[in-house]
Amino acid sequence: MCTIKLSPILDGKTYPEAGSILYDKLSPAMKTDTNIILDMQGVDLLPSMFLNVSLGRIITEFGRSNIKKISFTNISRSQAQRIKDYILKFSPDREDI
Repeated sequence: MCTIKLSPILDGKTYPEAGSILYDKLSPAMKTDTNIILDMQGVDLLPSMFLNVSLGRIITEFGRSNIKKISFTNISRSQAQRIKDYILKFSPDREDI
């Protein structure tokens, strides 16, 4: 099991930069049988600029069905809904990744 705390990744960085860092941490774990937990404690916003270069790239590379390897802890209802909506609406053909 791999736990990644998002708050330190986001702290002091632009959203695209933080998203790229998260992708770099998620990508190797996605290639294994390891379950991934994203700890959302201290995270307020999940803008598209962050999600596109993190979860969007993961979906593009590994497929939407493999996103199930990722679970969340310390997540609010609104954050969970935001991530769920993002995953359902994401299209790998988007040019803003």
